[in-house]
Amino acid sequence: MAVDPLSVHVTDFGAVGDNSHDDGPAIREAHNFCSTHEPGFYLPLHFPVGRYKIDSAGAIPFINGMHWTGEGHYNDEKEYRSQIRYSKSHFFTLGGTREFAAFTGLCFDGRSQPYSLMADGQLNYSTFDKCGFKNFNHVFNVPMLGCKILNSFFQNNLCTGYFQGSDNIIANNYVSGSNYQEGGNSASAGPDTYVIKFGSFALNRVVRNFFTGRPQQIMSIKGDQTGTFYEGNWFDIADGPGIFAEDSFGAVFSGNSFNRCMIGQDPNARESFGWTDPDHDAIVRLKNCNSMGFWNNSFAFVHGLPAGDPVKTFHNTNCYNIQIGQNLFQAPYERLDLKD
Repeated sequence: MAVDPLSVHVTDFGAVGDNSHDDGPAIREAHNFCSTHEPGFYLPLHFPVGRYKIDSAGAIPFINGMHWTGEGHYNDEKEYRSQIRYSKSHFFTLGGTREFAAFTGLCFDGRSQPYSLMADGQLNYSTFDKCGFKNFNHVFNVPMLGCKILNSFFQNNLCTGYFQGSDNIIANNYVSGSNYQEGGNSASAGPDTYVIKFGSFALNRVVRNFFTGRPQQIMSIKGDQTGTFYEGNWFDIADGPGIFAEDSFGAVFSGNSFNRCMIGQDPNARESFGWTDPDHDAIVRLKNCNSMGFWNNSFAFVHGLPAGDPVKTFHNTNCYNIQIGQNLFQAPYERLDLKD
């Protein structure tokens, strides 16, 4: 991965990257140097190959225009490259509205602590590209405007993020849930556990993402979704619904693939936990929703309850103006639309 010739290297400030030393003081010193060396300009901060462990407390302040780069989160042998590991609090504090940041080729590891990548503010016009995010509570948990999350992987996070805002693009990411353990659920799993959540999220694009990893459920949606398109995504392997929407309106789902949803409710499935809930009993479960479209989606390799019964593809409660058309329901399963 090409390195900007203007970049400052964290190793120049004493960071070691051996997954043993506390590199926190060196990273903070380098971050401060990049933000103050030339007024109004942030020098790119580069992390050479290494595992940078931060054990000193205190979140890193988010600076407008900050630019962090690494040399990729994995190589061809699946070895770590530029990884930053932190567990004392949220990784970044925004402290208000922050904007125009860029992160490329880095892996952030929250070390399975109950924190997020960032908190306390709003993030605007920023980009995360070819990054990795592991072992966070919620990776993203702040409102966003005009941000891009691209070509990245998410692994073993309780939730990828609770996304709110507008004009964002979330595209071409691999997102693996964290709830499946052989022989039983993890302690975090439950009816409110999702891979990804969306609140008021209008005028966005969520496209070509792969959601998998045996989560309890894949996607939760609430609030205004006007002008937001979910296109070409894979909803792959979940105990419960691929989509659960409540008190929501305006979203369009087109060209998505739903594969092996609802397996936790099939008593004949090897992985089944026997988890049942009438509020989460269909691949697409809608409650109090309106003005939503589901077009050209594929539903295949799914499971029903009880075994042999047709799967509940859509279950709508107190909904109106829900358009369902030109979808593919692959045999031997059949479409079953329920409306309360």
